[in-house]
Amino acid sequence: MTCRTAVILAAGTGTRLAPFTIDMPKALVEVDGEPLLARTLRLLEQAGFAQVHIVTGHAAARISDFVSGGDWALDVQLIDNPAYATTNNIWSVAAAADVFARSDVMLIECDVAFDERALAALLAAPADNAMLVSPATPWMDGGVVETDEQGRILRRLRLDPAAPNPAHFKTANLAILSQRFSAEVFLPMIEERKREASHLFYDEVLGLAIEQGLGHFHAVIAPPNSWIEIDNAADLKLANDQLSAAARGSADLQNRHGGYWRLPDFQDSCLLVNPNFPPPEFMGALLAGGDALLRGYPSGHKDQAILASRLTGVSADRLVIGNGASELIAGLLALRPGRAAITAPSFEEYFNRLGPDRLVLANETLGQGQCPLDGLLETAIAEGAATIIHVNPQNPTGTMAGRDAVLSLVTRAAAAGIEVLIDESFADFAEPHDRFTLLDQHLLDAHANLHVLKSISKTYGLPGLRLGVLATNRADAAQIRTSLPIWNINSLAERALELLPQFGAAYEAGLAQVRLQRAYLAEQLGLVPFLTPWPSAANFILCEVHAPWTAEALTQTLLRDHHILIKDCSQKRGANGRQLVRIAVGTHQQTERLLAALTAKAA
Repeated sequence: MTCRTAVILAAGTGTRLAPFTIDMPKALVEVDGEPLLARTLRLLEQAGFAQVHIVTGHAAARISDFVSGGDWALDVQLIDNPAYATTNNIWSVAAAADVFARSDVMLIECDVAFDERALAALLAAPADNAMLVSPATPWMDGGVVETDEQGRILRRLRLDPAAPNPAHFKTANLAILSQRFSAEVFLPMIEERKREASHLFYDEVLGLAIEQGLGHFHAVIAPPNSWIEIDNAADLKLANDQLSAAARGSADLQNRHGGYWRLPDFQDSCLLVNPNFPPPEFMGALLAGGDALLRGYPSGHKDQAILASRLTGVSADRLVIGNGASELIAGLLALRPGRAAITAPSFEEYFNRLGPDRLVLANETLGQGQCPLDGLLETAIAEGAATIIHVNPQNPTGTMAGRDAVLSLVTRAAAAGIEVLIDESFADFAEPHDRFTLLDQHLLDAHANLHVLKSISKTYGLPGLRLGVLATNRADAAQIRTSLPIWNINSLAERALELLPQFGAAYEAGLAQVRLQRAYLAEQLGLVPFLTPWPSAANFILCEVHAPWTAEALTQTLLRDHHILIKDCSQKRGANGRQLVRIAVGTHQQTERLLAALTAKAA
């Protein structure tokens, strides 16, 4: 399709994007350091457009100054919509009626941030009239369309977030309207309705025309993560994370620490959770009580500890349930004001909570095959540390110290008056002959200096519920509970604790599958010429990256080109200049997608 004229609707007040739009039009809000309007004009220019008409209203002078101050290889004209404050965008379309009447037009709403892939897809539409769309998801809002098998739009309707339909597609607010359709159908309908229904949006008029058989539109499915509508501050943050240049985009996305379900076709291969649990039966039982759970308060600490006791076999008075393991780390370390010795690299939350004044790093030159406990006690004693912390298996290396070595450390540390915290968040993923737990009543009774932490979120695949359990002595448990809010976990998480013991067989089957997936992933990563995978007992694999790649470049290019996020570990404490990336063990589908991307980089 040849379309070289665009109309950008930029008259609205953008109240939902306040305070950014108090004295600035939404079109000039910045994404990745560039105003939305500049981004749109740049992409249109690169695509060979000749004319762009911008309909202005709110803060129109700002747009005028911006356009006149730019060096555009486009004929940019401004059109005023004097009724912008009291009408919806049907009046903005009416203000540009002359443009639609004489040309094929790409109609663009100024609050859509898109990239060249989305634009190219729309321009390649096999029809005179087309709309850019994406599969509808529950967290979208606004209009959706229904299509037939040939991609022709049948009707427009409102999105139902409670029951999204896979046959429905969210409109991306970019469309191509042929001159004939505009002149014969669209503009007469706009003129007829604009005064009696000034609250209408132009896409509602398009929907009426389609349903009445007055125009045929083709739905062009946008490439994944190629556009985002910016209605509010949360959308703006997501747009910056999603569409930023590779280097900053990778860092910004990792710093979100989650919420990636908002990004279509995004694969989080940083996420260290069990990909094979919970099964559908568990989710059905959990969500069956959704209404009652969301409308009622959870129980207090003691009741939650009783539920955790059923899961762990440890007496309830020794247990504390946390809103994720991170909350429990903070609670325990607050009771241990002295210095703490920790193997490096390790889970960053420990470093963040301790701070440089309390931190004693051990084994900073750790390599493959080396026991992470070597020299740990000696370093702790030499540096006057009151506590030893060890994640077993270690994060991010995946190295696991054996049961005898860990208990020997605990015993020798007790003789030196040193407390020991063992984080078992990944311990269940070890091979059966290596797997063990210190979440054991007899061991805790025998070793008064032993504290054991476990992330239920990670091991049971429930990161959205934020659940962790700490086994400690009775006095510490009582004191930590006192420091936490009365309701530190929600009712849904409490119900999950209650259900988990009923699904032990499914859990073990899921762990067995993780081990198979890990072995396959390690074997295939070993075939990638620029990667050396390290042996791992966890649900992730640390890989050394070799030339021509660096860890940073590989992370960025996988994100930019394939929308896959892996963890750059080259800057972690203890990396010592090594180029390292951590890759989570995922489902078979996720693994194959990742391996295909890595293979492409090796070509």
